[in-house]
Amino acid sequence: SCSNPLTCTPAHLPATLMNKSITLTPAQAAFLDDRPEECVVDCVCAHFPGVDDDDVCQAVDNVSRLFGYDPRRGTYKPEVIELQRLSNIETTALLDFLEGSTVCGQLWDSMHMNRSQVLAYSRAKRTLHVIVDKFRAAGLNVTFIPDA
Repeated sequence: SCSNPLTCTPAHLPATLMNKSITLTPAQAAFLDDRPEECVVDCVCAHFPGVDDDDVCQAVDNVSRLFGYDPRRGTYKPEVIELQRLSNIETTALLDFLEGSTVCGQLWDSMHMNRSQVLAYSRAKRTLHVIVDKFRAAGLNVTFIPDA
C-alpha cells in the first residue's frame, strides 16, 4: 500500500489501465488546456485535502505540460499520456481538465447562431466527445461530460 499519492501508482485505476495510453491531437490538447490551471488545482485540492497545495500545483503543471503547448509558436504538440506513469493526483487533474471544461458552454452562451458560431460550437462538441471516448477507451471513468 502506498501512502504518498504523489508518487504511488494510482490505486483507483484497474490493473487493465496500467498499460493504457491516450494520444491527443493538437486540437484536443488545446481544448483540454483551455481550462485554467488554478481551477484544476482548486478541484484537485478538494479531492486530496491532506496534500500540500504546492504539490498539487506541481502535479497539475505536470499534466498541463503533456498537452505540449509551445508559447513561442502558439501551437500544441501533445505527448502520449501513459496512464501508468501518472500519480493519483495527476490522474485526477487530467480528468478535471476534461470534466471542468467550459469551452462548449462559452461558445453556446456567446452564440447568436450565425453560421460560423454554429460550426464552431459543433466542432467543439465533436472534439469533446472524441476526448471522452479516448479517456473511456483508456479505462478512465469519465463521470461528467461538460456542456453536453
